[in-house]
Amino acid sequence: LVDGYILDDRQVRVDNNSQDWTLISSVVEDGWIIVEATRKITTGDTQDNALKNDKELWGAPTRLIAAWGDTEEMSYHGDNRSSSSVQIFA
Repeated sequence: LVDGYILDDRQVRVDNNSQDWTLISSVVEDGWIIVEATRKITTGDTQDNALKNDKELWGAPTRLIAAWGDTEEMSYHGDNRSSSSVQIFA
């Protein structure tokens, strides 16, 4: 699990100021990658957006993006990517 980001040039950058995510567990099962991770709601890191409490039913959910690969090297992910919206209750 890497705390990273991209800018307009789409080059992956590792957040060297702060690795705010902690991997709790991960498993590949029946074609699914299941990851459990933790992070503070507000990290104080200028490269992070604060997570919001989605308790208001009429508000937009939090969008998440992910990419993965088979090596430790960070490079373009090709089709190994996903995005979704989730509700976070803090």
